[in-house]
Amino acid sequence: ANFMELSKLDLEIHKLYNRADDIRLGLNNLAFTEHGSGLDVNSGSGDIAMSGNIVNIKNMHVGTLLSDINADAYVDLSIADNPDKGMIQMSTNSKIALQDITKLMPQYKEMLKDIPQIEPLTLKGHLSGNASRVDLGDFTANLPRYARATVTGSLYNPTDFNRMKGDLEVDARFDNINFVKPTLLDKASRDKVDFPPMSLTAKTHIDRGNIVADAVMKLATGTMVGKGSFNGNTQEYFLDATFDNFPVKAIAPLADADNLTAHMKFRGKGYDFFGPNANVEAEVDLAGVNYNNSFYKNFNTRLSMSGGKIDAHITSDNDNCRVNMDVVGTVSGRHYQLDAVGYINELDLNALHVYKGECRGKGRLVGYFDIDLDNNA
Repeated sequence: ANFMELSKLDLEIHKLYNRADDIRLGLNNLAFTEHGSGLDVNSGSGDIAMSGNIVNIKNMHVGTLLSDINADAYVDLSIADNPDKGMIQMSTNSKIALQDITKLMPQYKEMLKDIPQIEPLTLKGHLSGNASRVDLGDFTANLPRYARATVTGSLYNPTDFNRMKGDLEVDARFDNINFVKPTLLDKASRDKVDFPPMSLTAKTHIDRGNIVADAVMKLATGTMVGKGSFNGNTQEYFLDATFDNFPVKAIAPLADADNLTAHMKFRGKGYDFFGPNANVEAEVDLAGVNYNNSFYKNFNTRLSMSGGKIDAHITSDNDNCRVNMDVVGTVSGRHYQLDAVGYINELDLNALHVYKGECRGKGRLVGYFDIDLDNNA
């Protein structure tokens, strides 16, 4: 059960008025130790007024050795009985030490343990709402040298993703957020994903499990501009993105590709691309990419995949890979069974680092391929 136990309580009041359900309290100082967490509050002040179900808090200050919390608030206490009708409004300009956060919420101690606990988290902005709607007015969270984000917008039914609706605008800068990997990713995935310094601006529309966004992501050496949608209920997704010298390895350090310049469109359903219920439609116009320490350009493909069946048109104008062909077949993991028809002006799979052994040629191709990349010597 949640409870609070205070000791070393020091309370100084300069004004107290009580008549019927009208209460006004002027607080000069407040200090205490919260027994369960060990949090020491060494200063507190502000004006509190209660009338019926309404609580008004003005110029509230709460301080610890490392934190400085300042807020004004309006609370309609009927929210306790009817979360959809009551209202909470709050404005804040506060600095909260990470040490105090982990005392009050020890579940975040593991996630924050790798951050030097020197600079406090700052929170500034205005929010209002209830269980039916939340409005954010330029609400900014800033952890110096790690991350800064400003969010503006409104959400309806914010506690129920399947009913949630609204619009949010995000302007964020991430300098070093790899500390969130243990929270977001399992152990097997943590070495496969990095979060390099980046900026992100996005406009997001949410409608009952469907998320539509326009976003711009900028890294030190490249950018991604795109729009897309994702439906968590149906597993449907869409992405239309342009990459300009995008450093793929900065995000996926084990990837074979890097420095990507391309325009890509993907539309599909299902996360298991080779499963019986998945389907993918893709268009890729590749202007340039480093792949396996070689640079490739002028690569275009149109691909349709459903239930492990593939239908594709591929053109490439690169050393070791000058082709124009149509391909149909089946794919299961890294096992390909394909029928291909087209023209090969130059193709060397060994030079492309996709096949160990001699496999090169040119000419008109009408053929069947059965390739298992996991079983090559």
